[in-house]
Amino acid sequence: MEIRKITAGLILSTLTTFSWGDGHGHNLEDCVKDFADAQVGNWEGNFRFWNQAVNQVVDMEFKNSITKTGEDKLKFAMTSSMGNATTEQPIASEWSGSPNWIKESSTTYKVTSCNVTDERAFSEVVWQGTNAMSGDNIETTEQVTINIAAGTLVGSSRTKVLGSDAPAFIWGFNTATKTN
Repeated sequence: MEIRKITAGLILSTLTTFSWGDGHGHNLEDCVKDFADAQVGNWEGNFRFWNQAVNQVVDMEFKNSITKTGEDKLKFAMTSSMGNATTEQPIASEWSGSPNWIKESSTTYKVTSCNVTDERAFSEVVWQGTNAMSGDNIETTEQVTINIAAGTLVGSSRTKVLGSDAPAFIWGFNTATKTN
């Protein structure tokens, strides 16, 4: 059951943090709001990730319904072979969250890049913490690109051990298609 919680947490963390960005031509907060709007709808896709707890690559299909809750939150309701999970995320350029695979009770997510046009939306979010399994201080970068016209999404998550010359490693990759 713990592996399911970790897996669901990884997926939700990845999918929910693919929601924010830095403006490129307009104010960051406006870009973050526009990026959130681009996500609203029903999505179906595939998620591939490295499950560190069992040292295994997992491939799974998912359905994710993203709705706006008021003016300041997105609600993510995801269904996959790992079960159902629901989470809410503020529509903001910085917020606190709690990936369940870090030692700290929470960390700060920061939008480092955002760009939204009529055709596409891009966001990059960075957060740091201590890997609960290895004890390494890490920085994770999550990026997502949405092709608004085609209704498709591509996202990736990569982690770097801070203070190490080793390259970052990609631990999560997802693709999705908007179904409405």
